[in-house]
Amino acid sequence: MESSICAGALLRTKITSVQIGIHAEERILITGKGQLGTALACALEKRGLANVRTIGRVEMDITDLFSVKKVIRECRPTVIYHTAALTKVDYCERNPEEAMLVNATGTEHVTLGAREVGARIIYFSTDYVFPGKDDGEYSEDEIPEPINAYGRSKLAGEFYALEYENSLVIRTAQVFAPGGRNFLAAIREKLDTELAIKVVNDEFATPTYAPFLAEAVLNLLNSAARRIYHLRGTDILTYYDWAQLYLERLGIPKDRLIPVKAQDYLRDAPRPRRAILSLERYLSLGLAPLPPLTIAISDYIERCK
Repeated sequence: MESSICAGALLRTKITSVQIGIHAEERILITGKGQLGTALACALEKRGLANVRTIGRVEMDITDLFSVKKVIRECRPTVIYHTAALTKVDYCERNPEEAMLVNATGTEHVTLGAREVGARIIYFSTDYVFPGKDDGEYSEDEIPEPINAYGRSKLAGEFYALEYENSLVIRTAQVFAPGGRNFLAAIREKLDTELAIKVVNDEFATPTYAPFLAEAVLNLLNSAARRIYHLRGTDILTYYDWAQLYLERLGIPKDRLIPVKAQDYLRDAPRPRRAILSLERYLSLGLAPLPPLTIAISDYIERCK
């Protein structure tokens, strides 16, 4: 899928409106049992929605259209939260065809299944669809230009989702949650095995805590009037600063962290140095931003005990 084709599809959505609310009688299907899928299921349960099914790869292989349609026909959801994805950025760089199969073709399959039963679909994308810039933020209307295989595959997924008139795309960034595979979990693991931990200090993140993100997503769905929204944590900081905050909350000396330049940190996939998603469209709806990162980290640590 060429970036230019995807970008054209995204630009066409600017004049299209969509209304996706939350109703007690909804039949909800969540693809993926990862950090966001789990957080969404918990948030929906808190709101009293009983008919929620979270489904993993064993139950439904999104790369298999027959499998997808079979499951969707059986449970006939009215709303599908499509969180299932291949998110290992370096793995995607080494296996771009698999990344496209899961993140692009898989999304096409879920969208085709949604269309067949008339379900609405909410697709979750990433800040990595943008190449990064030295200052400012990316609005939803700016043309994406990903610099790695993961970003290209997620952008292609956006294209397939937006081809369906009853869809919503939510871009987010650096999601983390207890029990998940994420930046803080990697730091925690290294604390047990390494005396000094190298952390990149010239790439920026907007850490987004999945439980807070899930609540914000549900609030957004009652007000959404556009096809694409950016939704992320409000703190903008380097990965090194993020790791320092984490160690501070753990009561571990921060001098165990060693700041390094991205160019000196060997990775397969290039990352945007600074790809900050603008929250202007989301905030214009009168919705509250996510709580600060310090609160998110404290809650994360408490839940990980």
